[in-house]
Amino acid sequence: MRQGIASKLKNLRQAKHLTQLEMAAKLNITKRTLQNIEYGMTDPSFGFLENFAGVIGITVPQLISYDESSYFNNVFYNEGNKGTNIQQQNASSSEMINAIEKLSKALTNFVSEVKTSLNKNIFGNSI
Repeated sequence: MRQGIASKLKNLRQAKHLTQLEMAAKLNITKRTLQNIEYGMTDPSFGFLENFAGVIGITVPQLISYDESSYFNNVFYNEGNKGTNIQQQNASSSEMINAIEKLSKALTNFVSEVKTSLNKNIFGNSI
């Protein structure tokens, strides 16, 4: 568990383009303390997580559930693309909604085809 939260903290800090020294200063802790947490040598306290999330601009639940590989997090948490703004996020959100709707329709069609196929194989007709 330590390594999971440690890598999340490090990746989020880096996504904000902050050095360990800069982040430590914002959190009012030493660079060594931050290093120990990021390397998984020390468990972060809840107070630390609250402060860290505040500096990053997210909530503690978002911090805990952050997944570096997910599309959602790349859109909402990763500021690798300078100039990300609300309009870009909204555009990405609508793209994501469209993709989910397409996936939902495809799954519905697939389930329908499977049911039809099973009915033909079991009952010799389609229902």
